[in-house]
Amino acid sequence: MPHSEQATAVLTANEPKDGTVLLVRSGDEWKVIERDDALSRDYDPQDHWFDVTTEAIGDSDPMALHQHVKYADAVYALGEKLAEFR
Repeated sequence: MPHSEQATAVLTANEPKDGTVLLVRSGDEWKVIERDDALSRDYDPQDHWFDVTTEAIGDSDPMALHQHVKYADAVYALGEKLAEFR
């Protein structure tokens, strides 16, 4: 079941900053999404979240945060980056 419009409003109002990485759990499935404002500058202004679970960032189209978490059971923020390899 999708989350409510109220949940969407809360997510949008408290959306994390550029460079944030989130882990999204839906049942037994997990995905990692990353916000990249610069990479998404040619898209809709609210579409700046990329699914980086199986693809390098930029290989998927950006979506709004609420589209990624629509069916989520939980969303976790990942901590500070330890290393960068791209």
